[in-house]
Amino acid sequence: MTDYFHRLLTGRKFAAADETPIQVLKEADRRPQSKSYVWLFRSGDDGLPPIIIYQYHPTRSGDAAAKFFQGAAPGTYINVDGYAGYNKLKDFKRCCCYAHIRRYFLEAIPKGKEKDYTEPAVREAPCQSFDLRREPEAVHDDITGRWPLQHFEQFK
Repeated sequence: MTDYFHRLLTGRKFAAADETPIQVLKEADRRPQSKSYVWLFRSGDDGLPPIIIYQYHPTRSGDAAAKFFQGAAPGTYINVDGYAGYNKLKDFKRCCCYAHIRRYFLEAIPKGKEKDYTEPAVREAPCQSFDLRREPEAVHDDITGRWPLQHFEQFK
């Protein structure tokens, strides 16, 4: 069943991926303190039923993503963070992750000013560039004047 959904997912035009650390207590030839990773691969918002696949990997190597997406069509759009391991996806068009963009805005706020709403970095940067208080679909609407599915119609 997983192989079937894997084939479907790698045939889609829009995808997303992320990895997160996980501790595995009893794993052959590894200490319990070792860092392992769960990788998430999912379909994008293309109007078809979503596909989400989780995979365990003992490392964070970008080889996990490269192997998973092997055989995907060149030019596939993939929404990922800035992790360099995704550079192994050579024929993909990488899209930015709004959650990470928001994090960079918040990290730019001077220490001690996080709740000082008279500080322009707090008041303006995250909210005027991307209205991050709303759902991501609304951000696309602000930028393009269209909803995400309408925006991607031009790439078909």
